[in-house]
Amino acid sequence: MSLVLLITVRKMLSNKWMLICMLLGSIITVSILSSISIFSDGMLQRMLTRDLEISQQTFGKYPGGYLISYSNAYPTEGGKNSKFYSYEKKVSEVIAKSIDLPVVTQCNFVHAASRVIIRQDVKKSISTDIGSLSDMKEHVKIVHGRMFSDKKADGAYEVIVSEEGAKDLEITLGNTYSLPNAAFYKPGGKVFKIKVVGIFTYKTANDPYWFEGIEKYNKTIFMDPNLLKETLIKEEVFNIYAAKWFLAYDYHKIKLTNMSSIMNAFDAHTRWFDKNSTYLKYDAPVMPVIKKYLEREKQLKTTLLVLQVPILIMLAFYLFMVSKLKIDFESNEIAVIKSRGGKGSLIFSIYLIESLFIGLVSLIIGPLLGFYICRIIGASNGFLEFVQRSALPLDIGPNVYIYSFAAVMLIAVSTLIPAFAASRTSIVLYKQKKARKFNTAFWRKFFIDIILLAISFYGLFVYKKQQKVIFVSGVKGTDLEMDPLLFIISVLFIFGCGLLVLRVFPYIIRFIFWVGRKIWSPVFYASFIQVGRTSGQEQFTMIFIILTLSIGIFSANSARTINKNVEEKVRYEVGADIVVKGHWTSTNPTASVVSSPFGGSRSSSAQGTEEPIYFEPPYEPFTKIEGAESVTKVFKEEKASASFGNEQLTNVSLMGIIPNEFGKTAWFRNGLLPHHWYNYLNLMSDSPAAILVSKAFKDKLKAKEGDTVIINWGKQSSISGVIYAFVDYWPTLNPNRKVEDIVSPYFVVANLNYIHSMLPVEPYEVWIKKKPDTTSNQIYSSMASQKLELDSRKDTSEQLIKRKNDPMLQGTNGSLTLGFIVTIIISIIGFLIYWVMSIKKRVLQFGIFRAMGLTSNKIIGMLSCEQFLITGTSVLAGVFIGSLSSKIFVPLLQLVYGSEEQVPPFRIISYMSDYVRMYIIVGIMLVTCFIILWRIIAKINIGQALKLGED
Repeated sequence: MSLVLLITVRKMLSNKWMLICMLLGSIITVSILSSISIFSDGMLQRMLTRDLEISQQTFGKYPGGYLISYSNAYPTEGGKNSKFYSYEKKVSEVIAKSIDLPVVTQCNFVHAASRVIIRQDVKKSISTDIGSLSDMKEHVKIVHGRMFSDKKADGAYEVIVSEEGAKDLEITLGNTYSLPNAAFYKPGGKVFKIKVVGIFTYKTANDPYWFEGIEKYNKTIFMDPNLLKETLIKEEVFNIYAAKWFLAYDYHKIKLTNMSSIMNAFDAHTRWFDKNSTYLKYDAPVMPVIKKYLEREKQLKTTLLVLQVPILIMLAFYLFMVSKLKIDFESNEIAVIKSRGGKGSLIFSIYLIESLFIGLVSLIIGPLLGFYICRIIGASNGFLEFVQRSALPLDIGPNVYIYSFAAVMLIAVSTLIPAFAASRTSIVLYKQKKARKFNTAFWRKFFIDIILLAISFYGLFVYKKQQKVIFVSGVKGTDLEMDPLLFIISVLFIFGCGLLVLRVFPYIIRFIFWVGRKIWSPVFYASFIQVGRTSGQEQFTMIFIILTLSIGIFSANSARTINKNVEEKVRYEVGADIVVKGHWTSTNPTASVVSSPFGGSRSSSAQGTEEPIYFEPPYEPFTKIEGAESVTKVFKEEKASASFGNEQLTNVSLMGIIPNEFGKTAWFRNGLLPHHWYNYLNLMSDSPAAILVSKAFKDKLKAKEGDTVIINWGKQSSISGVIYAFVDYWPTLNPNRKVEDIVSPYFVVANLNYIHSMLPVEPYEVWIKKKPDTTSNQIYSSMASQKLELDSRKDTSEQLIKRKNDPMLQGTNGSLTLGFIVTIIISIIGFLIYWVMSIKKRVLQFGIFRAMGLTSNKIIGMLSCEQFLITGTSVLAGVFIGSLSSKIFVPLLQLVYGSEEQVPPFRIISYMSDYVRMYIIVGIMLVTCFIILWRIIAKINIGQALKLGED
C-alpha cells in the first residue's frame, strides 16, 4: 500500500498543472451543485417568510397564531365542566406540543359568567364578564393599584380591569361590588363579591398575546386563573360556557425541513376538531399561507428546474470531457507500467487514491464556496445586477452534503471507469489501437444528433399543446400534469445542434483545404492536416464551447426576457407612471366609491335609492404638479354591458379617455396592434362617438366596423358608440381577465368628453407621466404642497420594486446569473485543460518541427490557425444555436403563469451587451491560451523531445 501511495504522490507532483486543473474543476463542480441546493432552499425559505409577513400586514393576524375556541351553552348536570377539562388537557398536553415550533407566547381565556354589577351610586345596570387570562403578569402593566391575589380577602375576590374597561363599566379602583345571581337570593345563598385592586394596560402594543386586541376585554373583569378554575368552577359556583386557547408560534422558525411535520400535525388536529365540532372551533392563519406557499414553491421549483437543467448537463459533460482527456493523455504511461509488470489493480489503485484525494478536498471546500456564491447571487436585482439587500437565509444542511457527495461520486466514477478500461490495456494493444484508423464515433454511427433534435421538437409540440390548454382553461402551467421532457428539451436541442455541427465540420475543413491546397503555406498546411486527421479529441472541445456559449446565451436571454416582461406587465397593468384618484363626495350619504379589483371603481348605494350625484374634486391642481410631464383623466367601469341588435354582453370593461392627452401619458408597448396605437387615438379624436372594442365583440356579436353598440352601466348611464376598430390590447385592459371566475374578454374604449357631454360626471382616475429624472416622491411632495386629497394611488416604480423583491423573480435572476457565471468558469477551465493536454501530448511533434527549422512564432501561428478553425467555428455555432434555442424555447417559461397573467404577450428579449460579454470571454480565453501555449512551447527541449522513442 505504501508503494502505491508513493507512486500516486509522485505522479501527482509530476503533473501538478493537471492536478490543479482537475482539483479546481472538481471544487467548482461540487460548489455549483451544492449551491443549487443552498440557493433553492434559501429562496424558498425567504419566500415562505415573506408570505407570512405579508399575511400579517394584510389581515392583521399573527401568522403563527393558533386559536382554539370552546363553547358549551348548555352544560349537562353532573360534572358540568368535565368537557372543558378534558379539552384543556388535550390542548395543553397534546396539541400544543405536537407542533414542531418554539412558542412565542400563549394564553388561555376562560369566560365563566356574565353578571350585572350592583352599585348604590349608579342606577343603570351594567353587565360584566367574569373571566381569567393565563400569564397576565408577564404581559400587562399595572397603571394603578396592584395585581390580584390568588386568595379571597374580606369576603371578596380580587380582580383587575383595563383602563377602557374601568370607564365602560363605571367602576373605580379599591371599591367592592356585588354580582348577584338568582341562586344567591335563595335561602342560604351567598353573595359573590369582587374588589377592584388594579387597573392595567398592555405592556407591549404588538404583543401577539393580545390576539384579539385589548379592547376585546373592555367589559371583562379578570381574576386569578387558578382561583377561578380550581375553586369557583370546581365548586360549581360558575360554569364554563366559553374558553379560548391561543398559541403563538415563532413562524420565522418554519423551515423547509420541519414543514412536513407541521402540516401532518395540523392535519391530525383538523380531524380531531371535526369530530368535536359541536364544542370546538379553531383558526390557524398559517395554514392558508402554507398552502399558498406550497403552490408558489411548486411554481418556483418548476422555474428553477427549467433554468438549472442546462447547468447540470453542462457540468456532467465537463466531467466526462476532462476525464476522457486525462486518461487519453496518460494512456501511454499506463501501457508502459503494464508492460513492465505492473498489475491492473495497481493502476486502478493509483487513480482511486488520486480520486479520493480530489474528492475529499472538493467535499471540504466545495460547499463553503457554494455558500458564498449563493450570498453573492442572492443580492441579484436583475441579470448580472447586484444591490445591497438583506442576505438570504442560507444554511449548509444535510441536503447540501448529499448533493456534494453525489458530485464527488460522479467525478470519481467518471475518472475510474476510463482508468479501469485503460488498466486492462497492454503496451501492445495500446500501440495497435494507436496505429489503427480512427473508428466512427458512437454518436455518428447511431445518429444521436438527429435523435436529440427529434426529441426536442417533440417536446416543443407537447409544449404548444400545453399552452393551448392554459389559454383555453385559464389555469397555470403548474396546475397541469407537466411532461418532464419540457425541462430538458432546450438542452437536447442545443446538444443535437452541436453534434450536427461536428458531423459537418470535417467536410467543411476538407473543402477549405481542397480549395487552397496549392497556395497554403507550411503553417496552414500543417494546421489543416492536424485538424483533419485528429483522433477526434477536438470534438470534445468544440461541443463543450458550443454548449457553453449556447447555454450562456440561453441563460442571458431567459433572464432579460423574464425581467423585461415583468416590467412590461407592471407598466401595462398600471397604465402610466402614477395613477391616483382624488377624494370624491356624493349627495347620497349611503353611497360610496368602491375600488374595483381591476383598477376601476363603482358607486354603491342603498338598494332602491337613486344613483348618487358626485361632486368632482378640483382637477386643475393635478395639471400643475411639479415634475409631471403630462396628466389626463381616465374613467373606468368594469361591470358594464354592451348591446348590439338582440344580443347583449355582460362583464364588459369600459374605459373613457381624452385621446390626445391619453397618448402623451399612458404606456403601451409597440407591436401589440396591427398599427401604431396613435393611429387609433387619431380615429377617436376625429369622431367623438368612435369606440374601440376588443376582437371578442366580432367573434361573439358578429359585429363589424361601422356598427353601433349601446353601452350601459349603473342604473341610468348609457351611451351609444360606433365601432371604428377592433383591438386585442389596450393599457390596463386585459382580454384574458376573469370576473367572478368567468373569462370576460370584452372591453370598450370610448371618448371621455363624449361621455361627459351626455351623462353626469362620475369618479375617474388621474394618470400622470413623470418627467425624466423625476422621482415619485417629488410628485407626491408636490401633491401634498397643493393639499390634494387622494383616495387611492398606484405607482409603477413601487410595483416594480415590489416585483424585483419577489422571491420568484429573485430566484430566477439569481439562478440565471449563477448559470451564466458557471458557464464562464467552466468554459475557461475546460478550454485550458484541453489545450494544455494537447500541447503536452504533442511535445515530440513540436520538437520535430523545431528541428526541421520552424521557429517558435511559426508553431504559434500553426496553433493559432488550429484555434481559429476549432474555436472560431465553435464560437459562431454556439452564438447561433444559443440565439435560435432562445427564440424557440425561452417561451417555455410561460408555462408557470396563467393566461390572465400573460398580458401583454410574452416576447423574447436579447441585449447586445450579453453577446459582447461572450465575445470578451472568448477573447480572454484565447489570449490566456496563447500566453500559456507560448510559454510551454518556448520551454520545449528539442533534444529530449527527439529521444522520446516510445512515442
